[in-house]
Amino acid sequence: MADPPPGAETATVVSITDGDTLEIRLSSGVVDDLRIIGINTPERGECFAAEAAAVLEWLTPIGSTVWLTRDVSDRDQYDRLLRDVWVGSLNVGEEMIRRGAALARDYPPDISMSERFHAAQEEAKTARLGLWAPDACGPSAGYDLVIVEIEADAPGNDHENLNGEYVVVENRGGLGVDLTGWVLKDESASHRYTFPAGFVIGAGASVTIHTGCGTDTATKLYWCNAAGAVWNNDGDTAFLLDHHGNVVDDLAWVAPTTTTSGPRPTTTQPGTGGGGSDSGCDPSYPTVCIQPYPPDLDCGDIPFRRFQVLPPDPHGFDGDNDGIGCES
Repeated sequence: MADPPPGAETATVVSITDGDTLEIRLSSGVVDDLRIIGINTPERGECFAAEAAAVLEWLTPIGSTVWLTRDVSDRDQYDRLLRDVWVGSLNVGEEMIRRGAALARDYPPDISMSERFHAAQEEAKTARLGLWAPDACGPSAGYDLVIVEIEADAPGNDHENLNGEYVVVENRGGLGVDLTGWVLKDESASHRYTFPAGFVIGAGASVTIHTGCGTDTATKLYWCNAAGAVWNNDGDTAFLLDHHGNVVDDLAWVAPTTTTSGPRPTTTQPGTGGGGSDSGCDPSYPTVCIQPYPPDLDCGDIPFRRFQVLPPDPHGFDGDNDGIGCES
């Protein structure tokens, strides 16, 4: 077995929680929950959740030794360790993605493996492995439905212009398709839109799904998401699932590049301070670089999500006071 990365910490696998979470015993003897960085797998009860957990257990059997490396963050909002997991030189998250058992998902600021993970996902999609198989969750009828457009960055404040966010789905097949039980989702575990019972998209027709509220028609549907904006401005992916849970199509949103001198990422370690007025970074946000107040920024004005927030939080990014800013 090839050597793990330099400085990696050894641990022993105690149990497998699901496809991206496991319980480990550190070399100190402490048992802790660990969330693998950079991947996302189906939640319990969803299609392919059990298969993803089985792949993780095959890669990291209970009682086996694994190696852990840290990116930027130490723990998530649920107090789970955030780590890359290695079996020798094999990155477990990357292998889960390559086998089609997990999705690549960026969780800034922990994105040092992002390029490798997304490349592995393209391999799995091309080979139609795991959850990318057309019949991964049940029989496929060969529907030719395509996500043709995502608008993730609504004009102005996304949370105040929810219907400025939308996804367009087109039926390129020769027959109408009943979308009862179909789902539109993003990369997270929490955003799921279920199409109305009896809704049919005609042959050659398209439908736009807006994040906000409104009256459904044959060409426009409204998510009416009470929690606010769904699609992340700094990058997200829309997935269209059929009534079995098979991935029928997906489309990534990539944030437009900009040459402005707005907030910029930083590799500052958590707890050491992201800077102050001299560096142009507000110390309330130690893991990212966000300019101090004024101006008064909101989550729609910055590319970061789920970052650490310390008092006094002058921009008000942590509305529920749980120490995590811009959670959606």
